Parts: sequence; C-alpha cells; structure tokens
Amino acid sequence: TETTIRVEEFQEDGQMVIRAEIPGADPDKDIEITKTDSTLRLSVQRRKDTKTETRHHYRSEFQYGSFLRTISLPAGTAEQDIKADYRDGILEVRIPMIAAKAKQERIPITHGS
Repeated sequence: TETTIRVEEFQEDGQMVIRAEIPGADPDKDIEITKTDSTLRLSVQRRKDTKTETRHHYRSEFQYGSFLRTISLPAGTAEQDIKADYRDGILEVRIPMIAAKAKQERIPITHGS
C-alpha cells in the first residue's frame, strides 16, 4: 500500500522550498523526484532489511513500502534549476520562482447605453 510523505512548504529567498521527512532512505536508490507541468511528485520505496536472528519478543513500528506525495506548484515556479538535497533524513527541494511580477492594470468599465 502507498503511504503519504509528510512535507512542509514555504517560500524563501525567491525560491519555493519543499522539505520532506524521509528518514533512513538511500537517495540514490530509494527516492525519485519528477516534475510534470505544475506538479512535483516525490516517490520513495523503503525496503525492509531481513535478518535471520531469532528473538523472543519482536515489534517493529517502522514503515516500509511505497510512499508517494504529489505537490501542486504555484504559478511562477521555474522548471529549470530545480535542486534537491538529502541530509539527516530530510529531503529538501528548492524551485526558483520567476522574478518578474505580474503587472497590474486597471480594466475600464463601459456603461450600457
């Protein structure tokens, strides 16, 4: 079954920042980041290590399997220069925001005759 990935999103220094909590993952093997149109997709496959030890009492609260999170990106995110960094169980994706701001224009209203 697929479980969602917990994230935080914010804007900082002209970039959209997405931080995802993914402890114990190998970024080279377990994490895939894709961008399509205005959507960013984080996919993680976490495998359970098998051990041949015999134990009298066993409990595991760790989650294994497929983890998926799809994030809608706001207008103004640039597709090029997306950077991702994994450190201490946190994946951080930085997406540059287009610097040009939309020009505001007043729209004239006509009066019916």
